[in-house]
Amino acid sequence: MTTTRRRWLPLHMSSDDKMKGGKTVLLYMAALSAVLIIGRSFVNFDEWYAKVDQSELENTELVIHREQEAAKYETVQEDAEDVGARMQVRPKEITVPWAQHLSYLENLPGVLAIQIGSGKEDMAKWLMEKILTYQTSHLICVDLFNDHEYNSFMKTMGKNKEKVTVWRGRNVDALLDTVVTSRRYDFVYLDCHRKAAKTVMTELCLVWPLVRSLGVIVLDGHKGGGESPNSPKPAVDAFVRWFRNDTTLLHNDEQLVVRKQKQF
Repeated sequence: MTTTRRRWLPLHMSSDDKMKGGKTVLLYMAALSAVLIIGRSFVNFDEWYAKVDQSELENTELVIHREQEAAKYETVQEDAEDVGARMQVRPKEITVPWAQHLSYLENLPGVLAIQIGSGKEDMAKWLMEKILTYQTSHLICVDLFNDHEYNSFMKTMGKNKEKVTVWRGRNVDALLDTVVTSRRYDFVYLDCHRKAAKTVMTELCLVWPLVRSLGVIVLDGHKGGGESPNSPKPAVDAFVRWFRNDTTLLHNDEQLVVRKQKQF
């Protein structure tokens, strides 16, 4: 049997041991005080606590700010939905400053119109609702519609789509096609935006014989680009000069509107 020897500590220390122990405690306390003094010289604990408090405050303010922004976003979304609903109920009306010059065509049977450049669905919609109201009236729309644009356009026409013929392709090709050339038109809308002068002149020369006496021609975007040959203005100005004895100027602003005088 193995016996483990234990080291027993004396229950009573001598005066020398007590003195040594006291010195040790004093040394530990002095060292701790030195650490605190030196540490305080490098770290301003008041500022540190202040920064901690400020950081917590900023975090709290950030949370509150995000909550407020989220509430604003939800409000904006709700407002947008309300506006969208109102817009569906009350669609925006297009403003046509020369509408009075077409008033004589309202509710007349057999009125024919052609819109060359039909990207502006609102114009076609306005024509169908305000001018081409008689059942035998008809509108031909020419444009490079892709499938999505075509479907959107026909959806905009709504119940009037039966009175609309869409010619998908280039303007010049349409103006040479018998579907277009076999008819005479009371109203012609030609979109001139971002077109070169020679293109506009070609289209004007092709469309002029197709306009009935007292028919109205609208040239939209005719001023864009100034006098550059890459802009429509030189062609439109030349057209007005050449046909000044055969037309009556009705309106000249963003859109140029002329009436073809009666041919004898």
